[in-house]
Amino acid sequence: MKAHHKTSVFVFLLATALLSFDDSAQAASRLITIDTTPFAGTSGLLVIDFLDGGPPSNSVLIAQLQTDGVFGTLIRTGDVVGDVPGPIQLTHATFFTEFTIGITLGSMLSFVLQDTANSAANDTFPDSLAVFLLDDTLVESLSLTSEPTGSNALLLLNVGASPDLELFQSEELTVTVSAVPLPAPLALVGLTLPMIFIWRRCTRGAPRYRYAM
Repeated sequence: MKAHHKTSVFVFLLATALLSFDDSAQAASRLITIDTTPFAGTSGLLVIDFLDGGPPSNSVLIAQLQTDGVFGTLIRTGDVVGDVPGPIQLTHATFFTEFTIGITLGSMLSFVLQDTANSAANDTFPDSLAVFLLDDTLVESLSLTSEPTGSNALLLLNVGASPDLELFQSEELTVTVSAVPLPAPLALVGLTLPMIFIWRRCTRGAPRYRYAM
């Protein structure tokens, strides 16, 4: 049996990196950051609600949930799997799913948000996710927002819609969204391809060694 040329090793490693990345239909990951400075030291609740609008099924993944304050008790309602700092997955085998965690606020709160991005079927509504900061009684919002129904949500994700993410204005809280860097396998590919090109240039004209068994 003949062994492959060294180039095959590089091709194999590159293919392995590509195959290890799951590129199933998902929206781009987004970093959500909430400036909570006006409420530093205040006890409250971070509440994330996920509602089923109809077929097809979707799920939302929350990762890297962080604060410079202190997290408290976690309460899961419905289809919630995971723990702080994540990943925490919300699905909708039931109509209503909720993730609630106590928090003594610092100056910031952030998390990475990703969804499966399946658009709503005809005559159905998009699956939706809303984020709230409530007082520790789970009754009042810490801040009024421009959310039109009066729920005082800080943001609303309508999965698969365009645009899919709405941010609501608040006098005390500032919410920002930024892109998350490419997954590590894609970054690896970006580095590996130039390395293969340089290696081939350096070895051009060199003897080709083969091994046989």
